[in-house]
Formats: sequence, C-alpha cells, structure tokens
Amino acid sequence: MTRRILSLFALISLLFVASVVCHAQTASTATIRGTAYDPKAAVIPDANVVARNVETGIERTTKTSSGGSYRFDNLPPGNYDIKVEAQGFAPAEAKAVKLQVGEQRDVNFNLVISGATGSVTITSELPLVETAKTDVSRVVSDKEVATLPTTTSFNGIGGVANDYAALAQTAPGVRYDTSGVSSDLLAPGAVNDRGIQYNIDGGNIADQVVSARTQLGASVEEVKEFQVLTNNYNAEYGQSGGLILNVVTKSGTNGFHGDGHYYTRGRNLTANTFFYNQNPINQGHRPPFHKYEGGGTFGGPIIKNRTFFFTSYEQVREGVPLTLTPGGRSITLTQPTKELLVSGKIDHQFTKSNQFSARYNVQRDLQDNLLVQIAPIATQDSLVSSVVHDVGLNLADTWTINPATINEFRFFFHRFLSQTPVKSELPGQQGPGFYHGAAFCCPQGALDKRYEFIDNLTMTRGTHTFKVGTSISHAPYFSLFTQFNKGLYTYQKPETGPGSAPFASQGTLRISLPLGSDPRR
Repeated sequence: MTRRILSLFALISLLFVASVVCHAQTASTATIRGTAYDPKAAVIPDANVVARNVETGIERTTKTSSGGSYRFDNLPPGNYDIKVEAQGFAPAEAKAVKLQVGEQRDVNFNLVISGATGSVTITSELPLVETAKTDVSRVVSDKEVATLPTTTSFNGIGGVANDYAALAQTAPGVRYDTSGVSSDLLAPGAVNDRGIQYNIDGGNIADQVVSARTQLGASVEEVKEFQVLTNNYNAEYGQSGGLILNVVTKSGTNGFHGDGHYYTRGRNLTANTFFYNQNPINQGHRPPFHKYEGGGTFGGPIIKNRTFFFTSYEQVREGVPLTLTPGGRSITLTQPTKELLVSGKIDHQFTKSNQFSARYNVQRDLQDNLLVQIAPIATQDSLVSSVVHDVGLNLADTWTINPATINEFRFFFHRFLSQTPVKSELPGQQGPGFYHGAAFCCPQGALDKRYEFIDNLTMTRGTHTFKVGTSISHAPYFSLFTQFNKGLYTYQKPETGPGSAPFASQGTLRISLPLGSDPRR
C-alpha cells in the first residue's frame, strides 16, 4: 500500500514539474502576457486588464498579480486591443496586437499618473525574437496563406485541390519526400513521414496506422494561418516524433465577408512524354489534361459580438493523362478526379467567461483509371477506381474559471472511408511486357475512425504558469487488403498478339486468400 502511495506521489510530482515548463498555448490558440509599471518602474498590482478581439468584439478580463504581471491564455489568433486601468493612473492601451497561432506575445505597459495625460496608447509590432519561445517553429501567416502561390500537393497526396501544406516548406529544412516512399512532407533530418501530425483547429487528422495525411482537412481558402513545428515540442504533442502542423481555420467576424475564386488549366501548357509520342496518332497533339477548381467562402455575425458563422465550398474537376504500353503498344487514357470540400463553423460566446466553437467538414473524392502496384504495361481492364469519404467534427469549449485559471475541453471525431474496386472479374495474367485481367492488389478498403477527448487546465500563480492536461483517443480501424483475390497467371514468354496471353506459353497460377492488413504499408 505504501509503495502504491509513493508511486502515485511520484507520478503527480512528475506531472507537476512537467507542467511548469510547458507553454500554455495549445494547437490552435496563443497567449498574451505582460507587466504593468508605474513611472518609477515599480510594478502595479491589482490593475484591470481587458483583451478585446478587434474582429469579433469578444473580450477577456483579468487583473495583474502582486508582481504586476498579467496573462491571457487560450486566445484565438487575431488582432487584439489590450487596455490596462489602475486607480490613480491614466488608462493605457495597446492597439491591434497581432497574435499568431502558438505564440506568446509580451505586451508591457508603462502607466503615467492620472491627470498628466488623458490616456497612453502603445503601438505594438511583431517582435523579432520571442523571449519565451523554446520550440523550433515558424508561423505561416494569414498574409502568406492568402498571397503565396499554391498547387496540388506532391503526387496528389490527400487530394487534388490547391494545398496549403506546401507552404510549410518555407520553414527551414522542411521538404517533400521525393524518394517515392510517401510523397508527404518531411521534417528536417527525417527519412520518412512516420510520426507526422496535422492538427486542424486542435484535432489530429493524421492516419493512425501509418501517421500520414490521407485527406486535406481544409481548403486553402479556409485556412487562416498555421504553425510548423520541427523540434522541441511540448508534452501535449506526445503522439508525434516528426513534423507537426497546427492549422487554424477562419471564423466569422462582426462584418460580413466572403470571396469567390476559379482556377482553370488546360492541355496547352503540358509537355508530351516520350511514351505518349510513341503512338503516331499522338504526334503533334497534347495529352489530355484539364483542371477546373472553383469555390468560395462566406462568414459573418449571427448575433453581433456574440455568435458568428463561417462556411467554405470547394469543387475540383481534374483529368490527367495515363500512358500504358501493353505488348509494346502505346495507349493514352484520362484519369478523372472529382473532389468536393465543404465545411461550416460556428463560434458562440455563452458568457464572458465561456466560449464555444464547432466545425464540421466533408471531403469526397471519386477517381478512375488508377494504376496501382503494376508497371505501365497493363491494359485498361487492369486499372482500378477509388472512392474516398472523409468527415470531421470538432467541438471546443473554453471556460475562464477565474482570471488565473482556464480550462479548455475539446472533442474531435474523424471518419475516413476508402474503397478501391477492380474493373475485371477475370484472373490477372502477367508476363514479359504485358498484364491483363484484375489488378492483383485489389479490391482494397479502409475504415478509420477517431474519437478524441482533450482537456487542458492552465493556472497562473504569480509569475509562474502551470499546465496539466489529458488526451484520450479511441481509434478503431478496419482494413481490407485482398492480394490476388481473382488469382494471377504468370507467363515466362511474351504474348504473340493482342489478347493472346492465356495461350502464349506455359504458365503458373498463383492464388492467395484475402488477408486483413493495412493497404497503405
């Protein structure tokens, strides 16, 4: 019994010590802190401090401690007006303090005696150095997301719409995996994408089996900004050993705002490949290609200074060429993709001490004529299709228990469903320079669900900040991986003519039973 008590005490002590060194921001919020001084540089205790979000009008209040310090944790990124009032002193205000995801901004005040002046206004600019920063990270700002060019992710991982994640390469050492293993983003020094984590408004959308991204999570027009973490993570990122992206989506404000966009690209800017030109019919013509992407966003107030909404819609139609060379012939097909991204977000302030946020998003992808695990010597009946349905629900509640204690609760549900059916019911027939019949890889399928409960408690005592929290994830996963489902005939000699593979030479038959395992390993 004594040993159990000592073990429990040691665990609590470890959590306590860990909480002292943790930063108080989470994957989707930030912190403002500072100190109030009088004209003689002495600290001012018990002063009233108000942080007001310029876009929404929502306010948070606190008081300076006995050491004159104040702190606002779990603030949504945005622009804030910070005002300090103390008895006997003129009010002071810092206007339009820009707060980015993951930051700890220092905003100090030097108050003057009341009557000496009406008020003191402080202009705040982004500091060159964050004095409280211990991690290795970079924030891709709202301006960069809005103005830097984006395109489809490398090899279309996650979807074919313009992808915000490519901007993570602006962080030192971050790059795409061009080895052909994953095509995902890699952290500095990493050799694969295992351990990568994508947090969308604090919810982890990474695949639980291979720790990679299987969907976009948000359209580039919906993303406000995101933080790229590459080293020295806080304890709350214990699931990750690689790159971390903390993405914040846009919210509604007190003004109605929206945008619409449309991108198009045709075959005129596409070069011919060597194999495409092997067909005399193709010479002098461009391969079939098109991409049409359009959509828009719209947001505003439902109740001014209290309830806000934001919606996003994105639709993509794309067709890329696929050149096959079965039996030495050249055949060019189109691989069509239809993609839809829709989301809706509600932000509501129940009271001045309680804020609630809810976001629901959907992604649908339909693809055809895919070549999976076969060299481009196959005929059209050996290609496969792909269907992806992705859904996410993110609920968050921030409760200011008292000016020095804040609790954040989050529930995140994610469902990813994929199917890869075959086009033929005939057994596969493989030999030198040809492949006919059903693709040996398929059908495949996966159903990935995640139920995530997160609770973080942040306490400020004097100049010290303590943070404790818990993250509970229930992630049932079902996978269908049926290699050689229809069987596979293997031939040692090339076919003598189109479609003559079954009679070309003596062959062997390989049949395997369906096995349940991960289709993306």
